[in-house]
Amino acid sequence: MSRASILAVVEDQFYDVRKRLDLQLTRTAEMQQQLDGQRREIGDLRRTVEEAHSLLKQLVAKIA
Repeated sequence: MSRASILAVVEDQFYDVRKRLDLQLTRTAEMQQQLDGQRREIGDLRRTVEEAHSLLKQLVAKIA
């Protein structure tokens, strides 16, 4: 094989690696967005549960 042929093969391999890396980075970014959304939802749920717990404690205190 000539040097130019070898370089062309290597260039093609690098192109494929870059393409796969770009795809993985895109997927990782999408997963991170989903995780961030779930983290926000969990935070909202925790605040709601804490509020309900506080109200329930106040109700029990009034009954007792």
